[in-house]
Amino acid sequence: MAKQIRYFRELPPHLEAKYGKEKAEIILSKALKRYGELIQENNDEPKKALPFLRSFGEATRQKAAKLLHVISCLPGVPDLVWKRMDGIAERMSNGYETRHVTVTPHKVEIDVVRCPIYESAKVLNAPEAAQFFCSMDHLYLTKMKGLHYARNQSLAEGDSFCDYRITDTRK
Repeated sequence: MAKQIRYFRELPPHLEAKYGKEKAEIILSKALKRYGELIQENNDEPKKALPFLRSFGEATRQKAAKLLHVISCLPGVPDLVWKRMDGIAERMSNGYETRHVTVTPHKVEIDVVRCPIYESAKVLNAPEAAQFFCSMDHLYLTKMKGLHYARNQSLAEGDSFCDYRITDTRK
């Protein structure tokens, strides 16, 4: 299971390098057993955590939105963002499975059909928690001068894909 959770993929080889194969397998086995016990003991906890994550996300969004707006109002920043949008879009979709990526000088369209954050949240029996991270996209992109961001579908909200649409508003 540790290999299914993206952030823990490197744990087994790291344990092996530090403790040897046999001891690493014992440690990992005990950790995964305890993880399973914790999931069973706290089966309702992910649902209780969602309102907290949403309120934390909103507070974080408000602070970061101000900063991003100020930065994007600096002379030349929107031009620089759009000049480098092909590389930005590539990094934005890195690690995600996409079926449609279009980048033009004034528009970006990305359809994500598989998201590692959502997949990890499902493994942890808390797919709704991924909505917190999805909402951060809104933060990063809606307050930046020179672009308009829209997303009408989300894997984390039950849709079959996430549709990211970013357009140049400078013209």
